[in-house]
Amino acid sequence: MSQPPSYEFEEDDAPKPERKKFIPGLEPAASAAPLAPTLAAPGAPPAAPGAPPTAAVRKAPAPAPGAAKSPGAAQAPAPVSSEPDNPDLKPGSRKDLWNCPHCGTGNKPERTTCRACGKSPSDAKETPVWKKPKVIAAVVGVLVLLVVIVVLLRPSLELKPPGASSVDRGIRRGSAQTIECDLVGKTFIPKGRLSVTGRICASRPLSAVDGVISVVLLLGAGAADDGLAAANITYNNQVIENIPPGAVVLHLITKEKIDVTKGAYLSVLGDYGQLAEGSLIVSATEQGDVVAVDQLRQ
Repeated sequence: MSQPPSYEFEEDDAPKPERKKFIPGLEPAASAAPLAPTLAAPGAPPAAPGAPPTAAVRKAPAPAPGAAKSPGAAQAPAPVSSEPDNPDLKPGSRKDLWNCPHCGTGNKPERTTCRACGKSPSDAKETPVWKKPKVIAAVVGVLVLLVVIVVLLRPSLELKPPGASSVDRGIRRGSAQTIECDLVGKTFIPKGRLSVTGRICASRPLSAVDGVISVVLLLGAGAADDGLAAANITYNNQVIENIPPGAVVLHLITKEKIDVTKGAYLSVLGDYGQLAEGSLIVSATEQGDVVAVDQLRQ
């Protein structure tokens, strides 16, 4: 006969987990959200079965060497060095440097020659050429000579005695001594000062302005007798034509009486310039110089 089935179970030796007892009021609510799964840190031992889940703290990995920092990361400012960027100098060594007496470069105490110019402090100092006494004396001498030349070459405005021996080769000019003023009913605008000695070859009163007489003076070799005989001055209204080479035109403003005889010698000293009426220059005086006579000799 077959044996009836046995309903007994064999028990193993492994310990059985302890069952929790149900306590009313302590059971979690059904609507509570389950805990989110957490990742264990690498290398951490696995959690024991049945242990309550715990929040794992993730540790940020250390940046790899040479990796660029993120743009948002704050960067500390680089320290500013007060020492010169020179491989021959070390930071903090400026107070120990000696300055080269030749070029002024700073050098380390252990150096015997300058790192810039290669000279020793005991070497004789070279004086720049422009600081040498001989050069300074030469420069001063040249300047003095130039001043003397300028003074000697500057024409004298002294009034000469009229005559063949004192005829000028050109008008002697200098700076003006007067300002704008009213003359013969017009405005006289001075440009400078002149003095000249010549020989009259033609003259006539200036019809456009009362009190002004125009003369043509022969100067230099042209003032000789043959030059005077060859001169053939003509007038075209207010324009003087056929003026001999080297001759000049002067519009004289003077209260003195002038001998305008052809061939007479004349010496004049005064300010030269232009006559203006309002803002316009008197056209009759555009040819030659208007002279406000200070001195006149014949």
